[in-house]
Amino acid sequence: PIRETHTVPHHMVQLVPRHSSFKTLMYWDPATFALGGIRDGNVRLGDRVAVFGLGAIGQMAVQMARLAGARWVVALDPIATRRDAALRHGADLTLDPKAVDAGVDVVIAAGGDGTVRCVAGILAGTDTAMGLVPLGTGNLLARNLGIYITDPVNAARNVLHGTETKIDVIQARLDHENQGRICLEAAGLG
Repeated sequence: PIRETHTVPHHMVQLVPRHSSFKTLMYWDPATFALGGIRDGNVRLGDRVAVFGLGAIGQMAVQMARLAGARWVVALDPIATRRDAALRHGADLTLDPKAVDAGVDVVIAAGGDGTVRCVAGILAGTDTAMGLVPLGTGNLLARNLGIYITDPVNAARNVLHGTETKIDVIQARLDHENQGRICLEAAGLG
């Protein structure tokens, strides 16, 4: 929720380095998520990496994959300006996932609600199934679908051997946008 103040346990508080600008601090949280993906993916020297979704966190993940030593980085997003930015940030190849057929039966969205929304936005309207392995904080869609949110291994097994459920999505588009935004649970504007 949007508030003037937030109260959190002391162990969750991080001290701001001296002389840090507010502009620098604005990137702290998304950079932490991007770095977490690189660390969880165990990206090492010589690896080949694919980054799906090129919003702020995806752009940072492209750069961090490069810094971690990835020798080849492919970046996927349906928005051309994001793909262009990813090339400037170190991607070797960018693809529009709506324009290429990867020839897969299921794409696994392993992450939180933001990751799931990004993958769903790419797959909406196609015949490719999306498997869900909840690894985020909220995992709202996973909870509502009855997916194991505390056991990612079991959730991954269900992706491969479980049942398929079709769900409706909402596509919201602001007047100035070419691309709409996919919503799976709820949509808000303000």
